[in-house]
Amino acid sequence: MTRAADSLPQLTDSPATLSWPSKPDTYCDRSASPVPVMTSRVLSIALQDIDQPPLRSLPIAVAELLDKVDAPPRLVAHLRAVHDVAAQLLEWIAIRNLDLGINPKAVLFGAATHDIGKTLHPGELSGPGSQHEEAGR
Repeated sequence: MTRAADSLPQLTDSPATLSWPSKPDTYCDRSASPVPVMTSRVLSIALQDIDQPPLRSLPIAVAELLDKVDAPPRLVAHLRAVHDVAAQLLEWIAIRNLDLGINPKAVLFGAATHDIGKTLHPGELSGPGSQHEEAGR
């Protein structure tokens, strides 16, 4: 019997197959050299590959925003992981030339900032709560 996970499409690590955007941003490219900016620990976590598995760096504007709001490292790591999964899904869509009418940059920005309100409600980093949703706007 085939497991559900076995039937999932394989995701590529190669951004070269992307058909969007016409001028790719380096933050979507795993092969790009790490950004040599190290202004704080949070910014470093957001921009550098720290450990396995390698994740895409967050967009510099997002990393700077997270630094400005003093986002805890745990939140930055979570946002970076969600951002990477969103980029993988966008790659899957692009490889198949599916026109879903989505804005990849908006998807990546949303993935990278979706829990930013947790900087104001740090208890929701490890427990339930929805106050961060409105605070994040």
